[in-house]
Amino acid sequence: MRKLIKESISDYRGFIEKTSELYMNFDDDDTFKVINYGLHDKENGEDTYCVIEKSGKKWKMKNMIFYDKDLEEMYGITKGPGSIRLDEKFTEELNAKHEIQKALNDSTSSHHLLNHTKW
Repeated sequence: MRKLIKESISDYRGFIEKTSELYMNFDDDDTFKVINYGLHDKENGEDTYCVIEKSGKKWKMKNMIFYDKDLEEMYGITKGPGSIRLDEKFTEELNAKHEIQKALNDSTSSHHLLNHTKW
């Protein structure tokens, strides 16, 4: 997949694993899930997707890159989902993480936090 996408990612496996975890809230009735990693085809810029299918109690990723036309042909989905990484709620939570890290790295803020938390 790495050779087919236009984005350059240094830790490709880590990126895929972390993004996959963001999608891991399934209904018991789900038999498959379409994941948009926010990656695009190197040649035509189209959105690319991965599909994971339920196999017993486990989920297994299909060994294929999917495009909208593939999702429609194989799963009856006319348009794949947007990338969770571009979701407004996700962006807000990510920004909150950065604010927390900044506060913890500041000795005055972290000292205040530790001394005023009701343990």
